[in-house]
Amino acid sequence: MKTYFQIRGELQRLKQTIEVLNESDLPKNNDWGGADVIITGLATEDQKKWLADQPVVISGQKTAPRRRLVVTKYHGELSWVFNQLRDLFGAHIDYITKYDFYGTLADKALSVPNPDGKEILIAVVDAVSGFLEQMNKAELFSKN
Repeated sequence: MKTYFQIRGELQRLKQTIEVLNESDLPKNNDWGGADVIITGLATEDQKKWLADQPVVISGQKTAPRRRLVVTKYHGELSWVFNQLRDLFGAHIDYITKYDFYGTLADKALSVPNPDGKEILIAVVDAVSGFLEQMNKAELFSKN
């Protein structure tokens, strides 16, 4: 399991990678979906219905328990960042906290007005940095 300092360092390297690449050179992945978040370039009718059918959830989540649909022309790049963050935080995210984790990232992506490719990715990485600090304050990392 990665330590707080390892994750923090890898987040800094991820952000630097995004900053130095040309927007056209940013890595891309297939559309991402999980933990009540979908990232896509064009919303289908089924996805719109899924978003509109918000179930009532009683949960211990810190974020609002709701579905999120992120529609952006940078869906491939954003999906890549979500995959990078999943791999980085995977051992620290469980079946409950995944909704807060990915919900926070999706909310950040949705809140960036008229973003370019780099701007939306950096905003998401910055948001997860805040999540990392909250995890550290809650002493969720091994002391080793």
